[in-house]
Amino acid sequence: MLDKVKIVKYIGGKGVETIYEKWQLAKNHTMKRSFATNIHVRGYPSKIIIEFTGHSTLKSFEHYLKSTIKDESSNSIKLWE
Repeated sequence: MLDKVKIVKYIGGKGVETIYEKWQLAKNHTMKRSFATNIHVRGYPSKIIIEFTGHSTLKSFEHYLKSTIKDESSNSIKLWE
């Protein structure tokens, strides 16, 4: 089952509720970051990933993934607790 997201926008003081599937709300940046993170976690070399993402330096690429990888590692540690 796909996850649903409810968005409420207020128009003229009335709440208009719309239900979306998560994929409908994903933007290019979200997809690019998820792709880069997923293949990085699987062990692909950073030099290859940088070619796909268009980062000019390894430092900027590492900054791009920093918080996402930190979240991934803390989540995997919780699995073993």
